[in-house]
Amino acid sequence: MNHRGINYSRAKETYQKERAKGKFIKSARKFGVEFEIVPNYSDVDNSDDVELLHNETEGIIPDYWGNTHDGSITDGGVEVQTPPMMMKRGEDEIEKFCSDITDLGWITDKSCGIHVHLDAADIKDAPTLLRRLFLLYFVLDYSILAMVPKPRRSNVYCAPLD
Repeated sequence: MNHRGINYSRAKETYQKERAKGKFIKSARKFGVEFEIVPNYSDVDNSDDVELLHNETEGIIPDYWGNTHDGSITDGGVEVQTPPMMMKRGEDEIEKFCSDITDLGWITDKSCGIHVHLDAADIKDAPTLLRRLFLLYFVLDYSILAMVPKPRRSNVYCAPLD
């Protein structure tokens, strides 16, 4: 399976074998992250530097990760997607990526976001758990929406449930 440039079958071998708990991630639930980032144009002298920055970024995206243009990000921004990962290995990869990308001069601005996907295979056929999850989300909907920048709250991806 290949989506957005990610070879999920190879990623599974790489990112889902380890069972050690991380400093923050203690659950064995698979997760994936989408990072939206932009080059720090204040550090860029001309368009050649912007192209160089893009090329450097391509070199540090780990194997089996994907990247694509995202229309919601300001000019020059990209979205980087991790494959499904687990536990300490996933935590370590995300910390390394964030450090490397920061060292290269990439930042987030008001147009950027982060999306965390959690595997729900264990609840998709459990109606009681699924109902509880939707009720919890419904109760927290406006609190979650408050964390999204105002300009992004009115699009179809961030609309409140009601």
